[in-house]
Amino acid sequence: MRFALSLLLLVSLCLALACGDDGPVTPGDDADGGGDAMGDVQDGTAPPFGDDVSWYQMTIVTAAGDTFELAHELDPAQHISFGSTHIAPAVSLAVTHTQIMPSYLVVTVNPGIIVGSTDHPVQCDQAGEYPFGASPPEVQANVQGIQYGSREEGASGAVVVTEWTAVTGQVFAGTFEGRIVQETDKINKLWLDVQGTFHVLLPMPAQGG
Repeated sequence: MRFALSLLLLVSLCLALACGDDGPVTPGDDADGGGDAMGDVQDGTAPPFGDDVSWYQMTIVTAAGDTFELAHELDPAQHISFGSTHIAPAVSLAVTHTQIMPSYLVVTVNPGIIVGSTDHPVQCDQAGEYPFGASPPEVQANVQGIQYGSREEGASGAVVVTEWTAVTGQVFAGTFEGRIVQETDKINKLWLDVQGTFHVLLPMPAQGG
């Protein structure tokens, strides 16, 4: 009996030493306890990406209280529209990004025409604050199939351009904060509270007539 009890105690001690003080590692934990090491761009929760790339961050809060956090690096070829296509010699800038997972969201930050012409007057020609209103700069978001925008009646807030440029390779950057409103003819419109930052390294401009 004593031999069996001693053997049981010895086995228990060996198991405790093998597992260590921290216990077993659970799925999703790093070996150093740092948490999930998945890439930040995919899950949409990254911090700022740096000065040498284009990126944006955005927090969206719906009227129902749902919150969406986005942070993505921007591909110049897919997400940034910059140049004179259809409006030459004027120049416009806009950023549109679609997030697929974990939620389907489409976000647009549109400074509008940044270099004007006789036919296309400038809408954003310097750093400064641009209140939400009937023309760009504007912020739009499509959440769960519903489109919202800062140009709708009832929207409030502003886009603040902190760095302005129209030159390839330089940075166009700013922030935005406010309430954007459902784009609909309905009397009772839904809304979103939005806050974010954008940092755009201007690509080579698209040309056109």
